[in-house]
Amino acid sequence: MSTSPFITGLPQCRNFPYHFDYYTVYAIISALYAIPSFVVTGFMIKFYFKKFQKSKKTLLRPEIFGSFLLMQVFHLIGLIFEFVTFRIPNTSILTAWCAYGSHDVLIRISTYVFATCGHFKIFMAVLFCLLRVVYVFLDDEKIAKSIYYTSIPLSVLVSFSITFSILYEPVGCVQLKGPYPLGAVMMNTELENRELPLYRKIESYVIPTVMTVLIILNVMAIWKIRQRNKIATSLNRTYNPKAERVLTVTMLLIVAPIIITELLITYEHFGVYVVSFFNAFRPILIDAKIHILTHYFYFTHPMFKVKVKVFNLETSVTKV
Repeated sequence: MSTSPFITGLPQCRNFPYHFDYYTVYAIISALYAIPSFVVTGFMIKFYFKKFQKSKKTLLRPEIFGSFLLMQVFHLIGLIFEFVTFRIPNTSILTAWCAYGSHDVLIRISTYVFATCGHFKIFMAVLFCLLRVVYVFLDDEKIAKSIYYTSIPLSVLVSFSITFSILYEPVGCVQLKGPYPLGAVMMNTELENRELPLYRKIESYVIPTVMTVLIILNVMAIWKIRQRNKIATSLNRTYNPKAERVLTVTMLLIVAPIIITELLITYEHFGVYVVSFFNAFRPILIDAKIHILTHYFYFTHPMFKVKVKVFNLETSVTKV
């Protein structure tokens, strides 16, 4: 007798009627208010290639800016596949489609891309903070570039490797437990009646390690910046406190979603009922971390408020 948690082939799901409810409303609203983040990120990418590369980059190092953009781009790609694998299915609009089966390839690819983007953006968060520490402590562009150009392909390789097991794990649509109504499903690997998938086991070790590293890097950067600013003030040297403050707050905002991710993985060990309840709040947390970080960085960093020619004149501003 099959004990699969997937709804594939279940008669009651094949003809499941779609009902307009809260989850549909939330999916629509969250999709609409995600649009500004896509627009703002597009502005930053355009700025990076058309203006930033032609400037002297006195307010922000290119490696730091590049790692931030990569992190946010994969945040947004991950958000798209969050809709595909979770938010749209839990409205019950895809329940009948899932129940008829023959969609394993699409579900597998969607789940794989979503999980891979999740890991890559975490590695880019670490890279952003690490480069910040390198420039604050050493101010060595050569070392920073070496770390930057080595870390990106390595992060891609590791991200794809960690989630590789999804390509051969059983996949399908799973009926979510309460507080979700009947017919609310999500695309995922098999969660019940067996141990956690390999990539989830790896996550349980990787995420706490990454979180610890990020906290250490944040503490180091904040301590060094405080020391440097005190020295600059005592010697009456010019520096740009606003640019430094924006990057510091950005580092702190980066840590928050990592902690949230760790909580999600921790709660997963307590069973599918707890996971489903926590997942009800998960979209709100995901939206907050993406949109707040994107808009804060773009609308507060002085780099986006000055023209390129100003960069060529400001030679006394301390690089961060």
